[in-house]
Order: sequence, then C-alpha cells, then structure tokens
Amino acid sequence: MLPMSLVKIVEIIGPAVVLVFSVMIISAATTIKRRAEGTNVWYFLYWFSIAEIVFAIARSIGHILRHILLTFGLKSVWDFLAPYSGGTNTITFVIVFVVTLLMAKSIREFSK
Repeated sequence: MLPMSLVKIVEIIGPAVVLVFSVMIISAATTIKRRAEGTNVWYFLYWFSIAEIVFAIARSIGHILRHILLTFGLKSVWDFLAPYSGGTNTITFVIVFVVTLLMAKSIREFSK
C-alpha cells in the first residue's frame, strides 16, 4: 500500500509544475504574438495560453491551498473557496472551447 504522504506530495508538486509551465507558455506566446502581428494562429495560442494559466492558478488553489488549509485546521475557509476554485476550472474549459471554436471558424473563413 502506497503511503498517503507520497500521494499528497505528488498532488502538491503536480499543480506547481503546471503553474510554472503555464507561466513559461504565456511568456513565449506573448513574445511570438508581438513578432507575428496579425496572424490568427498566434492570437489563438495567446488566448489559449491565457486560459491555461487561469486554469493552472485555479488548479493550484484547488490542490495546493486545500492541503495547506486543511493541515492548519481551516476547513471552513476551504469550504468557502472550494466552489470558486471548481467553478473557475469549469469556466476555463468553456473559454478554451470557445477560443478553439472561433479559431476553427476563422481558419475555415480564411481558407475560402
């Protein structure tokens, strides 16, 4: 049986790594968007990376902050924040869907 401490460590390190990668992605997407002004694909990647970083922050709140709050006995604070963290995750999925849908439509219109 796997000790729960290892599971908790992975559940904290995973979102932290996703957050670091998201910051790197938004930095690269911003740089590329500035260089390739007017190219739809780069705008798509830029907005997609913004949605990714919002998701990474919400996921970090949901995974990292949860363990911290529960460790210090602040369950009532977590009970207050949990719906907002989950709701933000859901909203970012919708944003990714809309951005992807608009990009697909833009590509179809452009290729005509």
